[in-house]
Order: sequence, then structure tokens, then C-alpha cells
Amino acid sequence: MRSWIEGASTANKYSPPRGQIYDLMSTSFANSFGSTNTLPAVFFDFLDQRLFEHNNASQFGRSGETTTGFASNLMQANTVDDALDSLTEILVDASACTLNYAQGGFADMAPYAARGLNITPSNTATGGKTITVSLVPGTGSIGPDWKGYNFMNNAVTGNVSATNTFSGFGQFMTDQAVVLFANITGSYTQSFVEYTITCQ
Repeated sequence: MRSWIEGASTANKYSPPRGQIYDLMSTSFANSFGSTNTLPAVFFDFLDQRLFEHNNASQFGRSGETTTGFASNLMQANTVDDALDSLTEILVDASACTLNYAQGGFADMAPYAARGLNITPSNTATGGKTITVSLVPGTGSIGPDWKGYNFMNNAVTGNVSATNTFSGFGQFMTDQAVVLFANITGSYTQSFVEYTITCQ
């Protein structure tokens, strides 16, 4: 049973602390389902399947459920204050190579919280452009502490990194690029991620 600790920080208001519970869950998953099935591994498979690939086990059977492409409806979007929401919509005028948001960030990302950038064209350009998304977390580094996926035109194209490149973007109005990342820092602390996007 968990107990409430008055005056403790948000991450440690309960006893045992949230981080200890995550560690126990990870150990339990690995012991039950194999050493590679840690909590981070299970969490990222869940994100991949629910948001991008939609295997049968990840579908809830709800009316109108997205089962192909990026399920953006599962992430709250806000084009006014992207620091408060889980998905930011980025519009790229591929012809002029301009963006509505060239930089921004997500604040107070709790452990196992995911955020994303959904990049779509507002205009096209012959041959498309190269979109580069750079991510800088407040704690830890992209890779061991922050993981996620890159997704372009209905396919996962690889794991997220500090610098993510999408080539040929904006040839068609249906083009879409998504950068998804989540906080799995071992310290289980809240943090922020800043992003910079360029077009060339």
C-alpha cells in the first residue's frame, strides 16, 4: 500500500516513491517475460503500436479508432502554447522553406510521458525539402534517457536521436513527419525538452 507524504516533492509524495515502483515493475516484467522486456521496452512498444503500427493487440475496438497511420487523436494538440500539451503541430511552407514554429519546447515532462511534433506541409516544392529536428533535453541525453521514434508517410523510419532528418519532405500535401520522444531518465525527475527545426 502506498502512503502520502505531506510536503514532499511531486515525484516523491508517495511512499514508496514513484521511481522505486517503476524499477520494481521493470524487474517484474523482465523476470516474467524475458530479460529484454523491461518497463521502458514495453512502454515504447506500446507507443509504437498504439500511435503508429496498430497491431491487433493494440486496438481497443472503439468506434472511429485510428488503425492506420499516425493516431494523432491520442495526443492532445495545441497550436498556442506547445509547452503545455503533448503534441505540437508544425506547418512547413515547403516552397518558401518557412515554418510556423522554428523552435519551442515541452515543459515539465514527467517520467514515462511522451511528447511529439507533427510536421505537415502548407505548400509543396518540387523534389521536397530536408527537414531537420534537433532535440535538447534539460537532463540526460537523447538515446539512453530519452527515447522515441521517427515516423514519415505512414512508416516508422527509425529511433529518435538528438538530430533527426527527413528528406524529400513537402513534395506532396499528404506528406507527414512525426518526431515522438519520452522521458525515461533513471532519476525519474520531471524535465523539459527544447526543439529546433530547420528547412533547407
